[in-house]
Amino acid sequence: MYSPGLEGIVVKESKICLIDTESSKIYYRGYDLEELAERSTFEETVYLLWYGSLPRRSELEEFKRTLAKHRVPPPHVVDLVLNSA
Repeated sequence: MYSPGLEGIVVKESKICLIDTESSKIYYRGYDLEELAERSTFEETVYLLWYGSLPRRSELEEFKRTLAKHRVPPPHVVDLVLNSA
């Protein structure tokens, strides 16, 4: 039987997400999703999801540097893309 995505999957508990069906709200790590979308950056939200709390300024700057290092493709990938055109 084919079931796309998480269709039909019921999760009883999660430390990351809470869906409040009565108020139609979603919370990540205790923070309202709408507030996160309005007030936090992508990097802050990723840090929250990975580490369980919003980062301090120094933690955020270090996290951004770490993410930036991994955004650069390895040289062999760059060569492959440039030479296949």
